[in-house]
Amino acid sequence: MKKVIFAFVLLTTSLTWAQEKKPVSIYGFNPFHVSEENIGIAFSYEHFLDSKGIFSLYLPISIAFPEVASNNYYNTYYSTQYTNSRNLTYFNAYPGIKVYPGGSNKRVSYAVGASLVMALGKENETTTYYKADTLNPYNYLFDYKTSKNLNAFKFGMLITNSLNVRPTNNFYFGVEFGLGYTYLNSLNAEASDREPLVQFGLKFGYIK
Repeated sequence: MKKVIFAFVLLTTSLTWAQEKKPVSIYGFNPFHVSEENIGIAFSYEHFLDSKGIFSLYLPISIAFPEVASNNYYNTYYSTQYTNSRNLTYFNAYPGIKVYPGGSNKRVSYAVGASLVMALGKENETTTYYKADTLNPYNYLFDYKTSKNLNAFKFGMLITNSLNVRPTNNFYFGVEFGLGYTYLNSLNAEASDREPLVQFGLKFGYIK
């Protein structure tokens, strides 16, 4: 009899929690956001569009920290140049939608989403030039160095999968992973190679 009563109370409590604690908005913070640029931090806002908590508008923004991107060498018989490209701070926005197939008013909920990707940033390009030694053509001497900042822009699309866990009514933590591709990728308004888009993070936040 006690087991039956306990099971009934537990079931009633779970159902009450599920019925009364449907999220309206979610405010998130991601202290470990990984993108194709580098590790950074992110913030997000999510607002549900229906009373069942299945469809939501999702707006994350992120900041990527600086990172060395690539090193290029160019050699001729007469000269050599060494180019170092470095990502400066990138600002990313991922506006999109999310769908919770089983609803979001659960202790553990899964969502799949589609987001546009818009990134603005700067990349530093430093090139060091060397000239051939007149006494030894196989030896190169420092000639001069140039450095410039390039304005970077990306536009693409990302498909995300996320899992939220709610240990309490108003607090959640979760993980999110996304893959996509750029439609437009440019440096100083000049088109460059398209590239894959990646997003991964650990999220913590407040549920309203």
